[in-house]
Formats: sequence, C-alpha cells, structure tokens
Amino acid sequence: MTETGGSPGDARAAPAAAKYVAGVVGVAAAVATILKTTGSAVVAFIGVATMLVFMIAFFAITRVVALARKRTSPVAVILLWFVAMMLMATTALLFTSAFWDSPLPLRTAMERAMSLHPRQPPSVGITSIPGSAPCLGPVMGSIGGRVEGISNPSAHRVVVFVLCEHKWFVQPLTERPHTRIEDDGTWSNSTHTGTSYAAMLVNAAYQPPSEPAEALPQGESDILAVTRLDLVPLGKE
Repeated sequence: MTETGGSPGDARAAPAAAKYVAGVVGVAAAVATILKTTGSAVVAFIGVATMLVFMIAFFAITRVVALARKRTSPVAVILLWFVAMMLMATTALLFTSAFWDSPLPLRTAMERAMSLHPRQPPSVGITSIPGSAPCLGPVMGSIGGRVEGISNPSAHRVVVFVLCEHKWFVQPLTERPHTRIEDDGTWSNSTHTGTSYAAMLVNAAYQPPSEPAEALPQGESDILAVTRLDLVPLGKE
C-alpha cells in the first residue's frame, strides 16, 4: 500500500514558513503605523531597524542561555540574563527616543542629520484675502495661504483671526476655529471681513480663546508661528 502526503521535513517547513510570513507582515504593519504616526520615513527606517536588531539579539542571547544551562555555572547564566535585560532596556530607550524624542531628542537629531537641507523653522503665510467689505459684514469671503517647515500636516492646524473695532475674532466661527492643512502645505477657509487678518500655525490640540481679544494669543507652547496682514495702517482703523 502506497502512502500519500508530504515528508516530515515538509510538515516542519510549513510552520517555519508561516512564521517568516507573519514576521514580514508584522514589519510591514510596523512601518505603516510609524509612517502614519510620525510622517517621517527616516524615523520609520531607524525605528524598524532598531526593533529588528533587538529581536535578533534577544533571540541569540536566549539561545546562548539555553545552551549555557547545561555547561556553565548558575552565576554565568545569571550574568547572561543580566546582559539580556540591559539590552532590552537600552533598546527601549532608543525606541522611544527615535519615535517621540523622549527621554533623548534622537528623532530630531536623526531628521537633521539625514536631511539634505537645513531644517526650516515652521512658518505660515497668507496668500489670499477677501475683497473690500464692511467690517464683520454679513457676507463672508475666502482666505488662504501656505505653511512651511512641518513634516506632518495632519498634526497641525491654522487658526484665522480678523481684526475689527480693535478686537481679534476667531474665524470662521468660535465653534469651528481650526483650519485643516493639506498635504502640500496649503490651507483655506471662509472668514468675515476686517481691517487686518492673522493666521496662526498651531498644534492640533490648541484651542484659541473663545472671546474676542485686543491682542493675538502668544507665548503658548502649541503656537508655532504667526503672520499678520494689515489692510489699514495701525492707529487708523
């Protein structure tokens, strides 16, 4: 009677191949997640490389420890495990520093070192404003501009202000203060008319004042850049 089916070697190879496929899928998922979170290919590359080195090193140490149990003293085994723990702690430090700049500013250092051009500071500009109309009139116009010096537009917003009767009003509405930044750095929104306009580049979590104010917000950590365009000379509003 003839037996059918693969050899025992084939049976062992199948789970091994599945593990390799799972590993490749896991690395691809990690790269996609890091790119989505940080918006930086440099950070994604360094972070995944660090993770792979850690996995290989930890696997090698555990194999050495397993073999050493039969041939070395308990003191040597304990020393090997201490080395493994130090490796994990060091890798965790590098991992968090590469992704979140904490506790060391490694991510910032990597981006600056691997960039072909000096890093440009964040800035925001106004390129279009509404036509002439009464201050805070019933008809709204369009305002737009461009943001420079940021790597992840989705993590930032623009807040538009209009000056009328010596007070700055958030636009288009206090309930909707944030203007989305497109992937190419451009932004646009509707606004009431006024004698001056201001655009503020902020982190996405920033919340502007809910009431009109005589001065623009300043000095807050979430405010990255501000630009102002005056249509009427100061003091002649």
